[in-house]
Parts: sequence; structure tokens; C-alpha cells
Amino acid sequence: MSTFPLLIFTFLFFSYNVYSVDVVKKTTKSVKETAKEDDDVYYQYKVENIPIHWERYWIESKSSIPFPAGRSNVSVELPFSFNFYAHPVSKIFIFPSGYISTSIEKEEHSTKYIAPMKANLDPYHDESSGLSYWIDKRNSSISVEWRNAIAKDLAIRIPFTFRVKIWSSGLIEFTYQNLGFDLAHLLPFDKDFRIGIGDSVKSFGMVFNYHSVDIPRDMIKDKTKVTLRPLPTCTTRTSCDECVQANLNFHCFWCPSIKKCLSGIDFHRAEYVNENCPKADSKSVCKPKPAFIQEEMAEISTSKPSLLENLKEITRLSSSSIGTTELPSVLEDLKDITSLLSSSMGTTELPIPPGIDQHHLYYNATLLLDEEVAKNLWVNMDDTTSGRLRTNSASVSKNQAHMFKLPFPFSFFGNIKNQISFTGDGFISTMSSWMIHDKTHFIAPLKGLFGHKFKTMTTSVNYKATSQSLTVQWSTTKYYNVKNQVPFVFQTTLHSNGDIDFVYKNLGKMQNSDKEFIGLSEGFSEEMRLGFLLMPKSNPIKYYESHNVNLTDMKVHLTNWTAIQIKALPTCSDQKNCGDCLSMSEVSGFNCGWCSTADLCRDSKEDPGENWVVRNCYYNMVHQEEQCPKETVKPLTYHDFEDLKPDDHKYYKSVMIKSEDSWARYFKDFSKLNSSLVTDLWKTSNNFLTADPYTLSFVFPFYGHPIKNIMILSGGFISLASSFSNRTLLEHEYIAPLMADLDASYSKQAKIQIYEQEKEVTINWSKMKLISKSELASFSFQLTLMSNGTIILCYQDIPDGSITKILSSDLDFLHPVKIGLSDSFAYDAKKAFTNKTSTALYKYHDLDLKSYAPHIQSRTAIRLDPLPTCNSFSSCSSCLRADPQLNCVWCPGLQFCSDGMDRRHQEWNAKRCYLTTVGLTTVKQCPLEILKLNQKFYNQTMYHQQQSIFGDYDSRYLQNLKLDLIQDPNYFHIEIPFKFPYFEEEVTSMMISTHGVLGISSHGIKNNSSSEPVMYKYIAPFKGILKFDNEGTIHHGEVEINGGKCYGIKWANAKFSKDESISFQCGLCKDGTIYFHYTKIDPYAILELDNLGINIGLWHGVITEEFVDMAAEEVDISKIKANLTLSRLVIKFSPLTHCSLSSSCLSTPECQHYISTHNCSRFTCQEPSEPSGFCPKHEESHAHSVHHKSAGEGVAVLGVVGGVLLVVLIAGVLVYGVKRMDSRPGQWQTIHSIFLPGYHIFRSGTDIGSTDTLTEEGRRAENEIHL
Repeated sequence: MSTFPLLIFTFLFFSYNVYSVDVVKKTTKSVKETAKEDDDVYYQYKVENIPIHWERYWIESKSSIPFPAGRSNVSVELPFSFNFYAHPVSKIFIFPSGYISTSIEKEEHSTKYIAPMKANLDPYHDESSGLSYWIDKRNSSISVEWRNAIAKDLAIRIPFTFRVKIWSSGLIEFTYQNLGFDLAHLLPFDKDFRIGIGDSVKSFGMVFNYHSVDIPRDMIKDKTKVTLRPLPTCTTRTSCDECVQANLNFHCFWCPSIKKCLSGIDFHRAEYVNENCPKADSKSVCKPKPAFIQEEMAEISTSKPSLLENLKEITRLSSSSIGTTELPSVLEDLKDITSLLSSSMGTTELPIPPGIDQHHLYYNATLLLDEEVAKNLWVNMDDTTSGRLRTNSASVSKNQAHMFKLPFPFSFFGNIKNQISFTGDGFISTMSSWMIHDKTHFIAPLKGLFGHKFKTMTTSVNYKATSQSLTVQWSTTKYYNVKNQVPFVFQTTLHSNGDIDFVYKNLGKMQNSDKEFIGLSEGFSEEMRLGFLLMPKSNPIKYYESHNVNLTDMKVHLTNWTAIQIKALPTCSDQKNCGDCLSMSEVSGFNCGWCSTADLCRDSKEDPGENWVVRNCYYNMVHQEEQCPKETVKPLTYHDFEDLKPDDHKYYKSVMIKSEDSWARYFKDFSKLNSSLVTDLWKTSNNFLTADPYTLSFVFPFYGHPIKNIMILSGGFISLASSFSNRTLLEHEYIAPLMADLDASYSKQAKIQIYEQEKEVTINWSKMKLISKSELASFSFQLTLMSNGTIILCYQDIPDGSITKILSSDLDFLHPVKIGLSDSFAYDAKKAFTNKTSTALYKYHDLDLKSYAPHIQSRTAIRLDPLPTCNSFSSCSSCLRADPQLNCVWCPGLQFCSDGMDRRHQEWNAKRCYLTTVGLTTVKQCPLEILKLNQKFYNQTMYHQQQSIFGDYDSRYLQNLKLDLIQDPNYFHIEIPFKFPYFEEEVTSMMISTHGVLGISSHGIKNNSSSEPVMYKYIAPFKGILKFDNEGTIHHGEVEINGGKCYGIKWANAKFSKDESISFQCGLCKDGTIYFHYTKIDPYAILELDNLGINIGLWHGVITEEFVDMAAEEVDISKIKANLTLSRLVIKFSPLTHCSLSSSCLSTPECQHYISTHNCSRFTCQEPSEPSGFCPKHEESHAHSVHHKSAGEGVAVLGVVGGVLLVVLIAGVLVYGVKRMDSRPGQWQTIHSIFLPGYHIFRSGTDIGSTDTLTEEGRRAENEIHL
């Protein structure tokens, strides 16, 4: 064969084979292009809101097939096949939780999905709900309907009704009949909630979700249709020419070995990886190879050495005889071919490719092939000059793990990790539990290497920790019956900024296997019951992978002294304020939300974490920057503690006491105290790691909670837990002057004692020894608790520099080492997958004083003064006037102030107080609070009288009120025919209730209404739930009592229990005297009055600011039961003054003189503003009309005259502009009191004679008159 034909043959042969160097470049490029054009690459969606003619799109089916309840999913064999992400699907799995899966594999059900509303739904909660499907008559589509399904995790049980329809053409339609609420507000950060579609592939044993289409939830409303239309992709091209010439959003290439067109990120990923498909996209790859090339290929395979020499000679001769100008491309290709073939023969080395970058949402990864760079990243484990070096004493096999508490918070996929576990199988587990598995939650420099091949060797795992990094090193230490085996040595370094380095020193010989994995994974899984790691033959656990970074493709380039550097990118959780959080979407692919109650930022795809869930951030987040709360940072005034975070001063204020004189004021010298006042705790003094309970003589406020019982421990701290366990004693709800492995049992001189005074208690730990550092001298210190909540940590004898040594050592592995205090509460934690709840403890605050260690010496102290907390406020107004940074909310259902972070957290959540529709956040929303005055305004007199107090008027002049026996209660407005003084206020009208109450008002009534309510100023001769039948009546009219002019009301035959009835009278006299007379009642019925909630007496409330000053003259029913009988009993209320003030009188110059003359004390005068106003003369009397038909013409004449005078009075008031005491706009309020529980009143701002009336529905009466 001549030289030139051989050259041509060689060129044609190698043009059909593209090697790994070019593949790396094209793969990287392809991944980037796909990531940039991720939206609408596979599907194009359209959202339509159709409020009109919706019935055309929502047609009820008569042939639907219901699914039975109790099954996790139902499989349906389709009579057709549809393309989903360009691969055929003929069987689907329908889930009650709102989605369909196209995968047979259970582990891919959640990643291969069609989800009109994937959530924790229940479509079987009642008879109206259900899950069903139907197939159209032409077998061209299937429809699935979730009817009246409810979301289990939501407080409100509003049903959802929606469908999905899948056509044989691949078209997918979501239709939403009824949603009930706005999805954008109530479910923005639910990690399980999803609307859209997604597909995944399985590679190297891992499930990789390569694409998804997420429909924005804020676009989904009632009567909405979503259409997802499939777009052409590489896999839809069936020939090589169509593949390489396709003008799509993909970078398509043809794989000859499997004869498929691929994009690299699609359903066929696992297939082309196993076949090692060359990613050729030139037209030449589609040309068939000539027959003579096939024959030469066989010869090449058997004669590589001679062929290599021939190629070198061809290259040399071609360069001289043909010339570089004739066939330059051929010569260049020949040089590349020679170099590649030399590499395969081992005669020359391949050129090292440059660093390979992979870009992900959370991380950027770079492959480093420069030996010097890798060596610079390698950490010398023998160097003890920096950091802390620890090597576990036993070798770690694949199924063992070593737990380690990180010295710094480590951000991993936006979640903070404080604890990790090292395994012997080449990966670090990031699970917080000591039970781990290898499915998710890991950092893997080379996971699976030791488990599947080198079963005959042992791996050692060493680690080195500093304050800023942690390095873990794996190395093989022993081989069994294996000779000349090259060891494996590699490291992983975690940096405090979130960066991760994989460095490979020795890699031996690796084989390609899908069991090995390099990369990162994060997700969540159910709790394991047995074992450290999941064994290969054990039952699979349930897990969900939320994110991963798969770097296994880099494995083929890894050799000795190579590295992978993984740089953490900014995430939502890294943002520390609201503005930065909500601006993240402008610079990244995150959709962040800010929770002001926790000062946390999270993305919808991130695991929310315990803080987010416990602090109810799902309901307290903002999405727009204008909604951000104003940020105000208080400067720290205590410069000795500049290391404290701002949050540390939320509950306590710290002061370091270094002066010995100041220290002496707090120190208690137990040797000089009266021994009878000192209690020795013999149990804790004579035993190591023991505790003694103690009950305080006063209430000690701890984080605002009242504490009486404490537990004193030998370890230098006390526990204030509501329930004691090993965990609460050591980790939660403690005050620790010095928590460590202290012991007093070694010596009789070592003691733990208590000295209690009236308002403080001191606990003394004297001459304590540290078990783990016995060479140190003894420790003596005290803890003082004061009744005002102040805490004193007083140090008497402390070895020099010992506190710093203790806190910087490894003693916390044996016993927690802490200085400070902490509190926590119990909450209902929901487990993933099972949705079962269990009680867990949440540490909502931890004041760590370790940074003060250099200042703690003998004769020093730390004083902690409590700051106001939400739960320390007892009223709504004081709660909502507190510092806005406290985020206080008043919960009417609990009558409690809180920010949700205290020991009543479970009650707070049960009442949904965190919802803006339940909890009150502004003072204007506060109900009026009742302040009961102790001042006396009446004298009570009791006596018995057989005759009616009305005398002859009882039958002659009283009128009957027409009762509505269906409505309960009935109300009747009556104008009193004279001015009646009531608690020194001038009264002109009243309202009679069938519940034995008279409402009092100083204003006239426009018309009658039987549906008007009782006012908050009222007279109660027998206040209770009274029932009237045909025999029951109410009469009213003018009467005389003991010769005085009065107005009488009579309730007859009113039933107050099933078998008991009562008749009673009430008389209101012109001089202010009030009479109650009980004319008919069973003598023994008085024994039941307490149980029935009957109230008897007078009540008068005046609004001032947010309070109601309530003056009351209540009758003690127990006194009546002890000394008298109620039958024929008369109770007389005689006013102590002759004061009768009107609203006009208070703002006149005459007011002060009138008050002093008549000894008025209920009201105070205002600035004169009513020159035409007047105060009444004691001798004057004015006639007023009665607002009902009178018995005689004389009364009618007086009524006309009184009406004219009333019109003139009102006109005068309007002309001269009588002002209120409080001119603020009125608003509805709620009274919560023993007087009118649950009633609503209208706050008009009037201070006296207010017509602030209540309806049972909380509406103001339409016919009220307000000045």
C-alpha cells in the first residue's frame, strides 16, 4: 500500500471515532446551553383564566371510575401511548396527593410526575369528596379528577376541585374548578407543593431530575385552564441526518451504537453513558464506512505497534512531500491521531485538558488537574500547630460512622449544619441524627469505592478541625490476601464559608462502576429504626432528594494529585435582612421570601428547617420589598460585651462586674451565715452527676415565665424545665454559672448549699473539682435568683485562666461545657412521609456567655437583668404598645400576649394566634379592658315587704309590653319622664331586656325597636337567661314608691330554670334611689342562683382611652343565702350624693362649682367650650315625654311640652357645637369582662352618657343619637 492511500485510509478511519478530550469540551458546553434555555425547552405552557363559559371546559362525566380510599396509588393501563418528554408512556400511577407518576420505579414516583396540584391532599374526607378517572370513547385521552380534596396541613379545611387530562398526542391540560383561596399567600414555601411536570433519569444509582416545568401558583385561580404542549426535542429525531441538522434549542448528537439522537440531558442518559457514546454532531458521522475500511480495522486491532510506526512515518513524509499548503487539515488530524494512538500504547502522554467547570444553582465546581494546585489544597494532618487534630482509635468500615459536632455553622445547600458523621465508605453524612444512610444528605469525594470492590481492605478516617475548617481524610491501611495493591488516600475540606475541596493524593486503579458517586446531595428522609447505615439487603427507606451536584463524570480525569474545588454561591438563607433577601431573584434563580418573626430568608425549593416551621413563617412572610419591616438596630451600651449578637439582648441585659467592691455586694459568705438559714444538699454534694429538686418561696420570672420549682445539679448549673429529662437538664432551660463535669463528692469540704431570703435565693457550689482536668485547683461560685428576675453569676475562687482552658478543650465530649442560660418549649413536630406528629423541644433562645471567659476570674461577677418580654404584659394595650422589635401579638382567645416564642407555644398554635385574622397587632384593634373601681356610690339596704313596692300603681297604671316569644332576648326602648341620676350621671332613657336587665342612656330614642341590645351601663335586678311563655309578661309605667316619683318595671313569671320561675320589680326614682323587689320565687331556688350565673346589682362604665372604668354596686348572693330569703325581699340602693351631671354641664364654667357643691367624684370637668350650656339646679324639675302610649290625657300634654323642650335642647346643642371629651373617629371594640363577656361596643369617644350600644352581632344600632 502506497504512502498517500494509507494516509487517506487512516484519516477516514479516525474521522469516525472522537475521543474523550473533545467529549469533555462538548459535554460542558451542552450542559451550559441547556441550563440557560431551561424554560420552555421541552414544553410550552399557557395559563388561561376563563370566568365566562366555563361550562364548556368543565364537563361532568357520567362514566367515571372511582378509586377506593386507603390506597397510596392506583395504576392504570392506558389504551393508548403518549409521549412524555419524548419517550412513550402506556401506564400511569395516580396518587391521592394530587399528581400522576409515569414511572414504574417507586423511587422515581416523585420525580417523574404530572402534577396539577401536588400537595398533602385528602380526597376522601367526606362523602362529597373523591378521586376518579375516565377514558374518552375514542381511547384518545384520560381524565383524572380530585373532587373536594382538602390540604391536611392547612388550618382551614377549604376543598379543592381540579382535573388533569392527558391526550395521546402528548398534550396535557390542568383545569381548576374551585380552589377556595389564593395559593400564592397560603402555600408559598411548602416544599411538597408543586404545580407542573417533571422528568428524571437514574445514573450511578442516583435519581437525577434533569428538567421540570413549574407553573407559577399565583396564576392559578378558580376556573383556570393550563395547557402544556410538547415541543420537538433531540429524541424525536429518528435518523442521523435529522439529528445533526436539527435546528432546536438543544445541542443534538447521534450515537451510532444505539442509533438514537441525544442531547446528553434526557431520558436516554443512562443508556448513552453505559455505551460511552461519542458525541459527534458533524455530517461525516452519518456517512457509512466503506468495506475496505472495515477490513483494515481488523488488521489495525492486531498490529498496533507497526501501525503506529507507519503513522509516524506517514506524518514525516507527508510534511516533506505533500506540503503544508496542500492538505493542512489532514496533516493536523494525523498529528492528533498519532498522539492519541501513542497514548493508547503508553508511548507518550496525553495533553492535560484545562479545568472543567460545572455550574449549578447552589455551587460552581471546577476540576483541577494541576499537581501544584492540588498539593496547595492538601492539608497536612500531622501539623498540630493550628487547629485540633483527632484520629479515631478504631478503623472505620463501610457500615460505621463517627459523629462530630462542627466548630462552626456550615451552610450546605442553604441549610445550616452543626453536626456531621464520617463514614468509612468515602463520604460524610450531613444528617443530624446518629442513624444515617447513604441515599441523601452527604458530601462524597468518592462514595461507594470501598463498598463494592475492595472488601478485603480496612479504611481509616482521620480528621482535623479548626475554627474555620474541617478536613476529613480517608486512607487504606491494610489489605488481606492482596499483594501489590496501590493505596487510596484522599481528603475533603469543609470551609466555614460553605466551600468544599476534594483532593486526591493516591487513587490506585479505579474501575468504571455505577456504584461510585462523586458530588453532593441534600434532601430529607424518614427516621431509621435500626443500624447506622442502610445495608444493601435491608428494606429501602423513604427519602426525597431535593438537590444534588453530580460530579461523577469527572471521575475519568481523576489521577494522583488532582482536585475538585466546589465554590458555594449566595443563597436565600445567606441573606440577613429583608431587602437583600427579596432582591436575590435579580441576581440568581432563587425565589426568596422573608420571615420577620424569625429573621430568616428561604427559597421555595429549600428545606425550611425547624426555625422556619416553629416560628410559623409560612404565615408571616413577605415577598415584596415595600412590605419589609423597618429595620432599627439598637446600639449596645455595654462595651464589655461587644462579642454578643444583637439578639442576645432581646431577653436579658448583661453587665460584667470586675470591681471587687461591687462584687462584694452580691457575694454571700456562707461561712458567716446563720446555719439554720442554710440548706445543705447532701445528695448532690456526695454524688457525681446528680440533682436535687427545690421549691422557691417566691415566683421567679424566667424569660417572662413564672417559675417555682427548680432542679439543682452537681454540674454547676440549675434546670428550670417544666418536665425534667436528661435532654432538658443538659441542653434546654438552664442557668449555668459554669456547666461542666464538676464533682463535690471527692472531699467533705466540697459542698452545694442554698440560702433563701424573702425575695432572693443563692445557690453555692464550693470547692468543686473538675473530673476531666483534676490537675486544676478547685472552683467556688454562686448563683443568685431575685424575685424581679435578675440573675447574678458570682465567682469566688477560679484558677487563673482555667475558664478559657475549659471552654477551648474537648471536655464537651464528656459533659456539656456552658456558661449562660437558655429556654425552650415543646411543639408538635411532623415527621416526613408519615405525617405523624411527635412532641419535640425547640430552643428559642440561648444566651452563650463563653466569649466572656477571659474576664471571668476570682472575685468577678456577671449581672443579668431581665428585659420586657411579650408574655410579661397582661393587657392588650400594654402588649401592643411594647417595643416593636419584640413583635408582640395579643391573642383574644388566650387573653395572652406573645410573639409565639415562649412556653405556651402549643396553646398559641392551637388557637391560631399567629394568623393576622386572629391575633391583634395594633392598639386600635384592642378590646376595651374593664378596670373595676373600688369607689362606693350607693348604700345597700335589704328588708322584706309583703305588698308590692308599686302599691296601687301595680295594676292601674302599668302598661304591658308585647313580647316576641320566638326572638330571645327582646329589647324595648323607653324614655324616662324625668331626669334620673345614675352613678352621678344624668339619665333620660332606658332599654328593657327580657333577660332581667335595664340598659341606661342619657339620650332620647327616635323610635321603638324590639331588636335593640343591652348597653354596657345597666341595672340588673335579676340578670340571667330568662325565658317567657304565654304566662310571662313585662309591664312598665310611672309609679310612686314611698311617696316619691318613680318609674317601675315588672317582670312576671319568667323562667330561670326548667322548673323554676320568678317575678320581680324594679323602681327608678327621681332622687336616684333604686329598688329591687322579688315578689314570687321558690324559697329554695336561691340555692341554685350561683350555679346559674345570676348577677344582681348596678354597673356603670365610662370609656377612658382603651379602658372602661367600671363602677359597680354588686349584691352578694351568698350573703342573701346565709341571712335572708329572696322571696318578698326588697333591696334598696340609696345614692351617696345628689350629683346629676350631663355632658353639656362638664364643659361649662359652672361645672367646677356644681361638682364641689354636690360632692361629685365620678367625672371631672373639662375646658369650658359650651357658653350656652348649664348645670341643673337641685330644686328644678323638668317633665319629659314617655316613649309609649300613656294612660291619661294629662300625661300626654306633659309629653308634648317635654318633646318641645327636648327639640329646643338638641337644636341648641347643634348650634353651639357641643364637643366630646374624645374627638377621635369611632370604631368597633369588644369588651371581655365578667360584666358583659363577648359584647361589642362602639367607641364614639363620648365620656359620659354614651350611647355606645351593643348588638349580639357587634353592630351599632341605626337609630342611636350621637352628639
